[in-house]
Amino acid sequence: MHRARQSGLDCRVVERNGITFPVTMDYSESRLNLAVRNGRVMRVTRG
Repeated sequence: MHRARQSGLDCRVVERNGITFPVTMDYSESRLNLAVRNGRVMRVTRG
């Protein structure tokens, strides 16, 4: 998250250890959505 923000991107964790969090449905080209398992990023989507 720190590196994404240094690059001017917003980011948020949308899933952690198989639990999906509620998020807004608006699309933002400058936002990364992260799926994290055991402290490691497993998937990244943009929007």
